[in-house]
Amino acid sequence: MHKLNSPKFFIYTGHVGFILLMALSVFFYQERVLFIDTVFQFFKIVNFEHFNIEAARYGTFITQIPVLAALKAGAGLKTLALVYSLSFIAVYYGVFILCAHILKNTAAGLAVLFSLVICVSKSFYHPCTETHQAIVYSLLVYALLRFSFRHALIKYLLAGAAMLLSFYSHPVALFTVLFVIFFYVTEQKKWHEKGNYLLLLVIIALTLAKLLTAREGSYESSFFNELFSFRYSASNIYHSYSFRFFIKRLPGMYFWTGIVFILAITMLFLKKQKFTAFYVLFSSAIFFFITLVTYSKGDADVMMERSFMPLAVFALLPFFVALEQFRGAKWHIFAPILLVVIFTVSVARIVGEGKISRNRVAYVMGIIDGTKAAPGRKFLLEKTGEVKQSVLYTWPFAFTTLVASSLEGPENSRTIYLYDNAENIMKYANGEMGHIFLGADFWLEWQSDVLNKKYFSLPFGKYTFLQQ
Repeated sequence: MHKLNSPKFFIYTGHVGFILLMALSVFFYQERVLFIDTVFQFFKIVNFEHFNIEAARYGTFITQIPVLAALKAGAGLKTLALVYSLSFIAVYYGVFILCAHILKNTAAGLAVLFSLVICVSKSFYHPCTETHQAIVYSLLVYALLRFSFRHALIKYLLAGAAMLLSFYSHPVALFTVLFVIFFYVTEQKKWHEKGNYLLLLVIIALTLAKLLTAREGSYESSFFNELFSFRYSASNIYHSYSFRFFIKRLPGMYFWTGIVFILAITMLFLKKQKFTAFYVLFSSAIFFFITLVTYSKGDADVMMERSFMPLAVFALLPFFVALEQFRGAKWHIFAPILLVVIFTVSVARIVGEGKISRNRVAYVMGIIDGTKAAPGRKFLLEKTGEVKQSVLYTWPFAFTTLVASSLEGPENSRTIYLYDNAENIMKYANGEMGHIFLGADFWLEWQSDVLNKKYFSLPFGKYTFLQQ
């Protein structure tokens, strides 16, 4: 029982957990790569063979390095998809190893692992969402601040670099980075360290710059507009889509997050760290409130799930830090059992969602197979209710079908564009624009000759209408 309760057991748990997540990312690689933003970004990385940075999210370049390396090595498209799916978890695993082994911060390392599963279901199959990366790099900031460097300048330079990685992965890092810095200051009583306040000033300045320079219609612009235009009242919040989304899932996906949060607050109070406990309560409430307001009108489930994901940081980091302070307590033996239960339940939820996603892949492959008897390799399909329900997001479907059909080689490449009104796309079916293939509504026309012929190939020719 002593070995079960040892620090090494917690670290081994982290390694086993990440190995399992990497196995799942390989097993469900099509489910993770072929849909939503991920397939569009994957297509652009492979097609143009260079980094693809969306919306100034420069911090995401790290997760693209493995697939670009595989491209340079001449890997096939299926291998590239496997590598891309795996690369996200591999990067997070690297951060876990850095935290737990090099920076000697098991609490931050375990928080990295559990933040990827405890509030996660559909978002496991949306790996390119930058929220994951912002969370992981925020926890790295905490581990760097806690480590005893010989020179304070080195600590703050490295913590600043990790902070920039986090912020330039996703702007939600404003909340997670602010939280971990102040948590470090309050829990470790480091009020006198001026470097912490410099980090705070930098991230606040970066946020203000984002606010002032955000283009109309961008993610940042819509975020701030909703925050400032919301009619604040208890009734409006209670009836908001975001509140109903969270409450509906509180007994399920958010149950263990709530348990961990309550245990963290309790342990902090027992250790007479009342100020830190109140800080965690206050900061969590502020983030939860802002999330309810900014997503009050709702979004697809996977996006709503992503928006609440940072709650894991507010619960997990204080929990694991407080847990270390009770290592000698008799009841501490139940901690590893609790962690195994939470991880097992979370992974089971992710696998269950994977089965649903697998049906989505089968639906897409069925449509692709149905085109093999039709002339040409460019097709038009009406965006019916069945199609919308079956593919989740319709805008990247042309890229989904192009990548999925090309996994076995470019000679099999096919693309299917979903349309609402046939009259608007007739010119592509009458042969006038045979050199064009259709992408997404916001970037509709693509020249066929821009395709990377090593992986994709669409012949000159007209589009063909498919029958349901």
